[in-house]
Amino acid sequence: DRDGLLGCGELWGGLEWLGMRLTKEDVYAIMRHVDSKREGRLAWPDFLKAFHYSEPEGFATEAAAVGQGVVDFRKVSIPRKEIEELYKVVVPLSQRSEEVAHKDL
Repeated sequence: DRDGLLGCGELWGGLEWLGMRLTKEDVYAIMRHVDSKREGRLAWPDFLKAFHYSEPEGFATEAAAVGQGVVDFRKVSIPRKEIEELYKVVVPLSQRSEEVAHKDL
C-alpha cells in the first residue's frame, strides 16, 4: 500500500513474485525473525538488514551489457497475499495480560 512498511501479505506477495513458494507459517516466522520492533510490520531498515544483497563490483554494468535491465520498482505493482496481519494482533508489552504475553503472536 506504499505506506513505507511491509505487512505479512505484502511480504508474502513479494517473495512469491520473486519465485519463492512459502506457507503462511513461513511468512510469520520470517516476519517474527526480521521485525526488530516486534510490531508485525517491516520498516525499511529491517528489510535492508535482512534482505540486502551487495552485487559484486561491475555486476550492473555487465548485466546491462548483455541486455538485462534493472527493474524500476516504482512502476511495479506486486499483489499482496491474503493473510492475517501480525500488526493487527500484536499487543504492546505494557498492555499484555499474562495470558496474552505467553501467546505465540
